[in-house]
Amino acid sequence: MPVAAAPAASTRVPARPRLSLEGAIDLGLCGVLLAGLSLLARLPDIYQGTPAQQRQALLDSGNQAIFFDGGVYILNGLGSVVASQPDDSRLLNRDWSDRSFFRSMVRSQTMIITDVEPIGPNGEDMIAIALPVLGTREELRGVVVGMFHLDAKSISPFYGTLIKLRI
Repeated sequence: MPVAAAPAASTRVPARPRLSLEGAIDLGLCGVLLAGLSLLARLPDIYQGTPAQQRQALLDSGNQAIFFDGGVYILNGLGSVVASQPDDSRLLNRDWSDRSFFRSMVRSQTMIITDVEPIGPNGEDMIAIALPVLGTREELRGVVVGMFHLDAKSISPFYGTLIKLRI
C-alpha cells in the first residue's frame, strides 16, 4: 500500500525588514536587540495590561533593556508614553505620536529603525528600533521602542559597532 508523501515544506522566505542604515548594522547585534524588544512586545502584561502592569513588566525585564543606552519605552496605541526604562515618571503620558517611528508604525506595523533624529526623551539625537505591540487579534496596541545615543561620549553597543565598521 503506497504511503502518501508529506506535503512539501514552504520555501517562501519572509521578506527582510528594510533598514534605514543599511549595511551599518551588525546583524548579530541587531538580532540580539530585536529579540529583547520582541520578547517585551509579546509579554501578556505588555500587550493586554494596564499602564501600571506595563510599567512593572518593563521594570521586571531589566536584561531586555540593557543594550539600549537611550532607554526603552512603551507607547500606547495613541502614542503616549506609558512606561520607560530607566523609570522616569516625568515621561509618563508624554505625547510621542509625532515621532517618526510611531507615525511609521501606525502605517506598517512592522519593525522600524530610524535614522539619526532628535527623538530622545529630551530631543537628543538618537537612533530608535521600534516594534509593534499587537493584541490578540493582531491590532496595534502600542509600540516598544529602544533608543541609542550616538555621540562620542556614549559607549553603546550600536555606537561600538559603527566604530568597528568605520562608518
